[in-house]
Amino acid sequence: MVPQIFVLPVVVIYVLLYGERFFAAPAEFSLTSIPLGAYLLLTLLIAIAAVWSLFIASKAIGVVHGFSSMRGFAVIMTLVGIMIVLSILVGIGLFMFLI
Repeated sequence: MVPQIFVLPVVVIYVLLYGERFFAAPAEFSLTSIPLGAYLLLTLLIAIAAVWSLFIASKAIGVVHGFSSMRGFAVIMTLVGIMIVLSILVGIGLFMFLI
């Protein structure tokens, strides 16, 4: 989607700046292997892109099906809810299988 296209150059810059540290596992009791400020900035940018993607998808579903963007958002949240319930059921099933 379009928001990820805007995040990609920033991620490439991070990879070029931090090199192997960007992909390294953090030390014990550490949140990240790159500086915390840089990590929080990248996390904020990715979160904004995710919300932007959700907004675009809601509008697109509303336009395609001929109803409001709020109904499009409700369709997306319904699918998210179904996936959460299925994940919980599969998790419970696997847990019961392993006992």
